[in-house]
Amino acid sequence: MKKAIVIAFFFGLVVWYVLSGTDSAPSSPPSASPQPSADRRSVPTLSADDPEPLALSAMGTMWTSDDPFRGDAQALITIVEFSDFECPYCREAAPIIARVMDAYPSLRFQYRDFPIGDAHPHAVQAAEAGACAHQQGKFWAYHDLLFANQDRLTRADLGRYAAEIGLDLGAFNQCLDGQAMRQEVLDDLNDGITRGVSGTPTFFINGAMYEGALNFEEFQELIGSL
Repeated sequence: MKKAIVIAFFFGLVVWYVLSGTDSAPSSPPSASPQPSADRRSVPTLSADDPEPLALSAMGTMWTSDDPFRGDAQALITIVEFSDFECPYCREAAPIIARVMDAYPSLRFQYRDFPIGDAHPHAVQAAEAGACAHQQGKFWAYHDLLFANQDRLTRADLGRYAAEIGLDLGAFNQCLDGQAMRQEVLDDLNDGITRGVSGTPTFFINGAMYEGALNFEEFQELIGSL
C-alpha cells in the first residue's frame, strides 16, 4: 500500500510555520525537529483520559460542525479525513472516498485540513482557499478542482478555479488575501495533532485512526466491522 509522506511536529512548531506563512520549518528549531513516523496504520485505544480538542463531538469521531461534509448528517458511521491539497496520496484517496460514499450513502464523510507547509509550499494557502469556497457553499466542487490540478496551486490558479466554479470573486479574494480562514486551518491542525495525526492522509472512522491511503476494499472491511 502506498503510504503518506509523514512529517511529525510538536504543536509549537506547526503554529509557527502556519502563522508565519513560511514554506519550511527552521533548519535548527530550538525545541523540535521533524520526526518521521513508521510506515504503518494504527488503531489507537481511545479513553476518557485522552485530551479532547474543543471541536470534538461527544462521540469522539473528530467530527466538527463547521467543516465540509458529505452524506447523512445523522449517520451512525463517520469518516473524517485529515488531508493536504498538495499531498499526492490525498489526491489518490479522493476518488476512493467518492466511491465509498456512492456505495454507502448513509455514511458521513468530513474533510479537515492538515497542510504540511514545509513539504508542500502551496498547501496552506490552498487549504485557506478551500475554506473560503466552503463559505460560499461550493467546497466540494473546489476540492475536486484542486486535486485535479494539484501541480498548479499558485495564488493565480486558486483565483482561476474560484471563477471556474462560479464563486463571488470579490468575496473570495477578500477572504483569501485577508487570511480570514487562517485560524480555521490552524484549528484543524491543532485538533489533528492533539489526536496524533502526523501525516496525510489520516482517517478517523468512528474515532479509530488509520494512517495512509486506504483502498476501497479496506474501507469496506472497516465499515462492515462496525
